[in-house]
Amino acid sequence: SRTLTLRKGDTFGEMALLDQRRHEHDLIATTRFRVYVLDSRALRQLSRRYSDLRQRLRLAATSQNNERETTV
Repeated sequence: SRTLTLRKGDTFGEMALLDQRRHEHDLIATTRFRVYVLDSRALRQLSRRYSDLRQRLRLAATSQNNERETTV
């Protein structure tokens, strides 16, 4: 198990959402933070309006994961 530090603007769980699977990791807060939740139903609704949303989320998630791998 590895620990990652999330910073302002970071996201997590988007690959699980896009792949329609359960998120496998826990998040433990050490400071106050605000969480916005996007569930699969909301993603479907938004995807109807923004056709490239899923592609953009996947690209952002891949980019963020690559950044984390290079700094860990």
